[in-house]
Amino acid sequence: MPNVLEGACAKWKIDREDIIHYVVHPGGAKVLSAYNESLGLVKDKLTYAYDILAAYGNMSSSSVLFVLEKFIAETPPTGDYGVMLALGPGFSAEQVLFQW
Repeated sequence: MPNVLEGACAKWKIDREDIIHYVVHPGGAKVLSAYNESLGLVKDKLTYAYDILAAYGNMSSSSVLFVLEKFIAETPPTGDYGVMLALGPGFSAEQVLFQW
């Protein structure tokens, strides 16, 4: 994941440190821990994903949309960059850059 994100940042012409928000697929506690560890994030960067996982469990990659809904409802817009990351079956990974 770090290499994928670094490559994407290069294409987007931003520094990885410019990414403030992380809206991620809550695929389970181990998946969220892997995001934290591999991307060097503090746990509170994934608070919304942990909340959705606790409330609904893993609902496949589309559960990232529940995280996005919570993020939009509870995060005031600042113009900062963020990424939305999801994992899919057979191993696929999707990411989207956004500015909020």
